[in-house]
Amino acid sequence: MKSPTRPTPAASGKALAGRRTLKRLIACYVAALVALAGAIWLELPQILAYVLFAMTQVLALVAGLSAARTIAAEHEALPFRERPKVSGRGAGMLTWVSCALLAIACAYFVYPRSWPTRVAEAVAVLSARLDAERKREIGYMSYDELWKLERELGAAVRSEFGLNRRNFRLAYDCDPEYMHPHTCATRILSQLWRTLRNELPPAERAALETLESNLERVRLESASFHEVPLHELVAYFNETIRTQRPNDRAFAVTHDPADGAATVSVAWHAMGTISLREALDVLEQQGKWRIRKAPPNLIIERADPE
Repeated sequence: MKSPTRPTPAASGKALAGRRTLKRLIACYVAALVALAGAIWLELPQILAYVLFAMTQVLALVAGLSAARTIAAEHEALPFRERPKVSGRGAGMLTWVSCALLAIACAYFVYPRSWPTRVAEAVAVLSARLDAERKREIGYMSYDELWKLERELGAAVRSEFGLNRRNFRLAYDCDPEYMHPHTCATRILSQLWRTLRNELPPAERAALETLESNLERVRLESASFHEVPLHELVAYFNETIRTQRPNDRAFAVTHDPADGAATVSVAWHAMGTISLREALDVLEQQGKWRIRKAPPNLIIERADPE
């Protein structure tokens, strides 16, 4: 009984040779490449994209081997002088490198569909997620208060819009010279604030801007209050307002009468004077009180009402 024949080294070396085999490998590679692009665009589980990317790299290598063996086999049938300068090994290397780089480019340049690539698109996405009350709160912020918005939403914007990874098109639209995630997130949030501010009714927006202007014009010297009733602090603010802006009787700082006896400790120091807005920021940063704008007045209220 004869033992089964084993493939010779020459036969196994030609296993991947042949134009038909090469075409099939290229077809499989293209299918894996399209699937990779689709997985990224459709935001399928990330592990699937990793698997497809690895598959494209393996197919690129196998296609390179097939191209090398196919070209080498075809060159063997030609007289030496008629053989092209590009050898089978060179053609295989070129095929492998080209396919591998194409897969890398696909993984790098194809974006998840939820990633905006323009500042206006990012602002539209953020605005669509906000309800009317939150939009009003942001619109009522002043430009100098945008650090609060950055602290609250900055990390989410950088993560969800791909700024921490490779969404360089959005970063470029933010600032083509300084493509930095934090800078881009700040610009997006600033544009969101500007958009929501402009959506306020004109009369309401004008009253709000007048209030903010008054906050900057009223200047306070260094002061310290320790365990004083809230109504005394409010009286101090209003006395300063009446002294510096005697003709503006509408502008005032108010509070809930129920909180009037609550004690407050706050201090601010300045090289000269600071604005009323800055003094109120110091009070608000303690976390116990918040300042609500109700043009033409300001209202000091508890941050966490009981």
